[in-house]
Amino acid sequence: MYSLALHVATKRVASGSHDGEVRVWNSDDGKLLLKFLAAPGYAPKLSRTQ
Repeated sequence: MYSLALHVATKRVASGSHDGEVRVWNSDDGKLLLKFLAAPGYAPKLSRTQ
């Protein structure tokens, strides 16, 4: 894992890995909600926005 972001209001956790994979999880039950690859060679940094 390269980065991690938490959005308290939506109870979502996003993780980014050095290989470009981004995953979004439900923090209540740990269920994976979304998984995708960022652009090749790009290690995603995640930030919370409102």
